[in-house]
Amino acid sequence: MQKPKNTIYGIRLLYASAIALTVVIGALIFNNDFGGFASPLTVVFAIPIIGWLYMIYLLSKGRFWVRSIFLALTIMNGFRTIIGISDYVGILSLILLLLNAMALYFLYKKDSNSWFADHLMNENLKQIKNSTGNK
Repeated sequence: MQKPKNTIYGIRLLYASAIALTVVIGALIFNNDFGGFASPLTVVFAIPIIGWLYMIYLLSKGRFWVRSIFLALTIMNGFRTIIGISDYVGILSLILLLLNAMALYFLYKKDSNSWFADHLMNENLKQIKNSTGNK
């Protein structure tokens, strides 16, 4: 089964949210005088971005469970964003939240659900074949 357009749109929006996440973290580093971008804390702040990009990669490969993680993270981010919307970082976080919500909308549409279910079924069949020795 070919990847549906809604899934492609959702994945592209998640890449856009990764860019927004980079901007938010960059603003935090620059604004809070952590020593600039040469600071060792930059590595610590880069870890969520790398994790986000890796999860998008897994999602683009049809990993069913990644959608649920993105949904949970978006809900948690939503609560945090609503509480701290007073400054420009809060506004950037709101943009990130909206991008994620739109991406999840596309990723949970009927054709996307079918594509992810098809990938899950294929993975399970491969595991059964490998466990029974049929290759």
